[in-house]
Amino acid sequence: FWPFTAVMVFGFVITGYFFATDMFLNLGVNPGVVPLTAGVSLLLTGYFLRRKLNGWAFAMTGVTIIFSTITIFMGLFPRVMVSSLDPAFSLTIYNAASSPYTLRVMT
Repeated sequence: FWPFTAVMVFGFVITGYFFATDMFLNLGVNPGVVPLTAGVSLLLTGYFLRRKLNGWAFAMTGVTIIFSTITIFMGLFPRVMVSSLDPAFSLTIYNAASSPYTLRVMT
């Protein structure tokens, strides 16, 4: 079951990189560290499962989830929700924030 999962994850990454989105263009100055850590930890999960080191496999699964989530949010920044109609309609951190007056009324 694990090799199928790894192939699917890497397939989605390749598809997203080449065909679907511009998410990987927004990863910052040194984009390779975080996504590569997610990929290596996914491969280490399979290695530890084959060696029957279930605790380490569980830890590497957690590392994979954490670094994959960080990669997604790094790629989305400053967008919060991407519009499929027009990039101008995307929700960003700037137009999603409340005004100072709203924050004052809420407190």
